[in-house]
Amino acid sequence: SVKHTTQQAAEYTYLVAKKHKCLKQRQQNLKWEPPKENFYKLNTNGAHTTTTAGIGGIIQNSKAEWMLGFTAAVPGDSSTSAKLHALLQGLRIAYDYNFIPLEVEVDAQEIIRLFLSNTVSFDNLLTDCRYFLNRLGKPIVQHAYREHNRITDHLAKVGCNFGHNSAAHILENIPDFACQVFEEDKNGMQAQTTVQGHVLEDFSTASAKSDAIPSICNSNIVDNSITVGLYNSLLPSTSRLSCNRMQYTHPSSVRIT
Repeated sequence: SVKHTTQQAAEYTYLVAKKHKCLKQRQQNLKWEPPKENFYKLNTNGAHTTTTAGIGGIIQNSKAEWMLGFTAAVPGDSSTSAKLHALLQGLRIAYDYNFIPLEVEVDAQEIIRLFLSNTVSFDNLLTDCRYFLNRLGKPIVQHAYREHNRITDHLAKVGCNFGHNSAAHILENIPDFACQVFEEDKNGMQAQTTVQGHVLEDFSTASAKSDAIPSICNSNIVDNSITVGLYNSLLPSTSRLSCNRMQYTHPSSVRIT
């Protein structure tokens, strides 16, 4: 009948035109990779519960040796805030101890998105991170899954146990409570995680559309991680929340490799 034919045609048109989004899930083996020769690598993480927040981080050399670590409790009402505090503390320590040249890895893509956006959220923390990134020679910041470097997650959870007013604990040697996890990471013990492919694809698309980024030089996914030259997108903040640090002007482009 004409009615039946019309219904079939409408259904066909819908199925052809509709862009269905599939989740490309796959199991991926992950392990931490040391920095390039004569470089140091900073890994940071933040942990958040309903009542506490903690941060942790570690700096290693190209031989995967422990150079310095830290753990602390921080004020914060979200996981994102804790992770930004962790990055800031790690950058400050790297600057104070002159760990240059430096590579930086964070476990949350949301942190990179914040740098690439023109949001005023967490403006004080972002501005301070920009300051130290510039002082450290503008290192590239890369996303790495938590399973890449589990020691930082361990240190962040330990930090939740300290009081909010306590100073950061600088760990010149590997603490006993972290020895096993550190050795497993160092020896290349692999962990598995489920990766949703569309998440990374969406991030690349969002980055290209960001008002804060006038141009994108290149977009590429390497080993299912995201690498962004944050220093190229560190635009001066105009928010009232901006801290008193000197603002630096950077070229308005993002390098994604």
